[in-house]
Amino acid sequence: MENAQPSAFQPRVRGQTLPQALNVESLLSQLEDGTIYIPDYQRDSSEWDLAKRSLFIDSLINNMTVPPLIVYPEIDNRTNTERREVVDGQQRLSTIGDFIRGNFALATEDEVEYAPNVGPLIQGRPFGELPEEIKKGIKRYVLNLIVLPSNLELGLRLEIFRRINEAGTPLSAQDLRLAIFGQCDRVYFVRLAGVFDLSREGAKRMTQAAYEKYGLEHPLKDASAWKDWWADSAHAAGQAPSEMFLYYVISRDLQSVDRLLESNTLQSRLGR
Repeated sequence: MENAQPSAFQPRVRGQTLPQALNVESLLSQLEDGTIYIPDYQRDSSEWDLAKRSLFIDSLINNMTVPPLIVYPEIDNRTNTERREVVDGQQRLSTIGDFIRGNFALATEDEVEYAPNVGPLIQGRPFGELPEEIKKGIKRYVLNLIVLPSNLELGLRLEIFRRINEAGTPLSAQDLRLAIFGQCDRVYFVRLAGVFDLSREGAKRMTQAAYEKYGLEHPLKDASAWKDWWADSAHAAGQAPSEMFLYYVISRDLQSVDRLLESNTLQSRLGR
């Protein structure tokens, strides 16, 4: 009997990855009108502290190279136009947008070691108080984009994101679970319950998406105690709060969980 021939190899990602470049002003304009957008499955965008945000702005001012943004092109069925989902780079985008909109001032030189040519000119200042030449330079700074091939499933986009961020803050198991299985009202409810600071950009994006898609509102009328619990906690990154809430729900009805785990019939219905 002849040995079966192996099937022809096919890479997981097919099609070309294309480079592109946009200056900060154009990029923020596209972010504003929704041509480029941060998907609601992304983590909270408030993970960078002031020092890291300030040094990133210093890099733009000094025309240093920064990592590219990775975007995924898709067609908006309502308008039949292309939109680009930010797969990697939301911290950079949110930092630039927040700074130019005046939402924070740069750290002082006591907190951050700036490049010596700009430190005295920018330390402690919001965007509006920077010298005009520096403000124009930030808006003209060109960011590189990597445009992924179209028709990549969500799981593969998340895998690309995970591999890029292995040296940074990796996606947790809960991050991946909620992102992959997140397109239903029950999972959105679990994610909403994990939101502890409604003023953060990621929280606003999540609560808006939950209301628009499923009519869900944040389950806590007063989230102050929940915020006190998680604020300033090293364990609050990503979806850890939602995971704790999920464990709480499971622990309230362990008998039902046991029945589910023991029943192949019930498990087969989970996808419905």
